[in-house]
Amino acid sequence: MLDAFALGVLAERRSLIDALADRYSAAISLQGWIADSTRLWRITTGYGGLGTSGSGDVLAGAIAGLLARGAEPVQAACWGTHLHAVSGDRLISEVGPLGYLARELADCLPRALAELER
Repeated sequence: MLDAFALGVLAERRSLIDALADRYSAAISLQGWIADSTRLWRITTGYGGLGTSGSGDVLAGAIAGLLARGAEPVQAACWGTHLHAVSGDRLISEVGPLGYLARELADCLPRALAELER
């Protein structure tokens, strides 16, 4: 169960992502929350180990790659965020909860994408 502080942080994050999506008419991915101007999703997988240098670049590359394959922006944001989180989860068992590198995260993406496409 979340305490009042944690609930406040979640509410603030949700409010921010909604405002950004509305203001820019864009698909937004922000720390597991994805939104466009009318919808909001939450990716519930992923781990704190994703807070490593270059991890956001890997996420941006995953989303851009999905866009290049023809996905709609919000679909690419949802899938890319999910793939990024799943890749982080897999590295926990291989490397540990902290200390993996962005390149290791990127190396996990193709297998996660292949599983998503099944």
